Amino acid sequence: MLHALLLPALLQADDPAPPEVHELSPVEPPAAQVFDELTTHRAPRALPEGAPAEEWASFLGPRRDGTSLERVTGWGAGGPPLLWEVEVGEGYAQPVVAEGRVIVHHRVGAQVHTDCLDAETGRRYWRHSLPCSYRGDYPIGDDGTRATPTVDTGFVYVHGVEGDLVCLELATGRVRWQRDLREEFGLQHMFFGVVSSPLVVGERLFVNVGAPGPEVACFDKANGRLVWGADGPWGASCASPMLARFGGRAWLVVMTGGASRPPPGGLVVLRP
Repeated sequence: MLHALLLPALLQADDPAPPEVHELSPVEPPAAQVFDELTTHRAPRALPEGAPAEEWASFLGPRRDGTSLERVTGWGAGGPPLLWEVEVGEGYAQPVVAEGRVIVHHRVGAQVHTDCLDAETGRRYWRHSLPCSYRGDYPIGDDGTRATPTVDTGFVYVHGVEGDLVCLELATGRVRWQRDLREEFGLQHMFFGVVSSPLVVGERLFVNVGAPGPEVACFDKANGRLVWGADGPWGASCASPMLARFGGRAWLVVMTGGASRPPPGGLVVLRP
């Protein structure tokens, strides 16, 4: 049976640990570099004039539903030509594409990397790394990344498998702000790690956090401060927040649950 909460029972407004915000002075962005894991096959061709193209800057694309406005009339017998490929580590996070760059979030050994690659050549502009010791409860053979990064107006928002929430400058990879949601909100060990991908709407960043922290948290995307948190008994799930329109209004829709106490979860619908 699906349970639903239309409004939170309690709003948490006090931020337990406002992050330090780094003022990023203008610098020359790094040039894209060839690296060992890159294999180049051929140079890309220019897009035909008037060809429809849209960025894939977050989980499941621009409408968060896995659909694209682009159309392909046919690849030919050999399929699409391979331009380049990159060997990456463990993870389920999707690559995202925005502003001519590809963001890849993956784990190699005891570190989680966020790589920024040139979309046409695969060459790497920068890499941001964090230590990672996550081990899943279920023997699926992959302890890598889960959540897909989100790119918005020149920044990359990364939700790490251990609960790190990081804002990176897209051009340089420099950290604008960073939080440890697991530590700050007292989150318990998660069965599959942190899976939910962040959602940006306007100036707000929405995250499925889960009890005992706020079930759903809203942060200011510019400085990482908590704007509001919807408290409740349900834990974090693998589901990512979505914006939906019904009843003449925009709603934030989040499926919560997981290994929570009490065990049931359900659909949380909030006014963003």
